[in-house]
Amino acid sequence: MSRIWVKGGRRLQGEVTVQGSKNAVLPILSAAVLNPGITELEGVPDIADVRVGIEILRSLGAEIEWQGHRLSIDGRGIRPEPVPEELGERMRSSVLFLGPLLARFGEASVCRPGGCAIGKRPVDLHLEGLRQLGAKFDLSEERIHGRAAELKTVQIRLRLPSVGATQQLVMAACGVTGMVTLSGCAREPEVEALCCFLEAVGVAQIRGAGTSRIRILGGGCCRPTRFFVPGDRIAAGTYLAAAAGTGGTLNVQGISPWQLKRTLQLFRRMGCRIQTGEDFIRISGRAREAVPYLATAPYPGFPTDMQSAFLTLAAAAEGKSVLEETIFESRLSLAEELNRMGAGILVCGRRAEIPGGARLHGASVRGSDLRSTSALALAALMAEGESRVEGWEHAERGYESFTEILSELGGMIRKETEKEENSKVLKNETEEPKVLL
Repeated sequence: MSRIWVKGGRRLQGEVTVQGSKNAVLPILSAAVLNPGITELEGVPDIADVRVGIEILRSLGAEIEWQGHRLSIDGRGIRPEPVPEELGERMRSSVLFLGPLLARFGEASVCRPGGCAIGKRPVDLHLEGLRQLGAKFDLSEERIHGRAAELKTVQIRLRLPSVGATQQLVMAACGVTGMVTLSGCAREPEVEALCCFLEAVGVAQIRGAGTSRIRILGGGCCRPTRFFVPGDRIAAGTYLAAAAGTGGTLNVQGISPWQLKRTLQLFRRMGCRIQTGEDFIRISGRAREAVPYLATAPYPGFPTDMQSAFLTLAAAAEGKSVLEETIFESRLSLAEELNRMGAGILVCGRRAEIPGGARLHGASVRGSDLRSTSALALAALMAEGESRVEGWEHAERGYESFTEILSELGGMIRKETEKEENSKVLKNETEEPKVLL
């Protein structure tokens, strides 16, 4: 268990270039299985989940070279080996290796995803669609074993616009010699990024990416590929929220504003000033105004991954807000930790009533998932006094150099050393701490 120390009350100012997208690069790593040649990726973030994905590729026989943010994958030696349990358990998206392995080899064995702190994330939609494509499965409590002598042309309608299921079926359909049509698809930019990658590889021709109906003509010939991972819209939104919560001014580079349209609308409603260009967003001013009602929704609605940050901003805004979580049933558990800092949030099921006007104060809090942990860091930056955020390893799954970047922007934040954790004593806390690498 790792943790950070934060002293609040300072405005964040400056510029940050956003990392490559976590939610885009993970399915792309799975899709690299389809290429029996060389895949080169640029803009790969150095985060815990990517490191696990790379280890899974190595366990399947891929040769990997990773320097900086450039990743080279040689897929000639990949075989349909079972994904090791110790790796699959560390990353739920390891289930996305199922479709590409079936498409290339006709067999696959992956770990069954377990529970998740933010709620149930079943893979029934994945398996339903793969069965329609012709796959058969042996299921145990621990693993999913799949076989497909031949994947077939079919039309599939998803019951829900699941991002993971959409990505899974798009990758599997690349192994079909013929047209596969998917309807009811997720429209998230990360689905579109995956489709662009698959077309760049040459394994399929894809039409309709970014819409609810995607057509995949598989059976193409692969070629050496160089692909640039797009910027991470959720990381960008998190940095923007940190500036809005502390009343600072921040330029975020390397992100397309259209991917954050709904989020930027909310920043404006809360009183922030927003300027945008082709690949940057500038925010200034404090998020002071309450949002009477906000509900999460699939893209292009307000993203559930930004909900934790807005719950935090709403706690300090002037006036009452109501936030409803429609995607994950346990994501509002963050409210309990924010209440330790004085937020006064009342949660009933998937609905949070936020009275607003809270003067957050420092406290010892614990994050339980990726987004809640980063939101607690935001709350600590906004609060009066000192805070410690436990469970920082969750944030490191999705944010690269998070504490270092916030420190460079003016925040008093750092990871604690083992000695400090054991002694629970920080020296020179009245001075701005240096980042410990």
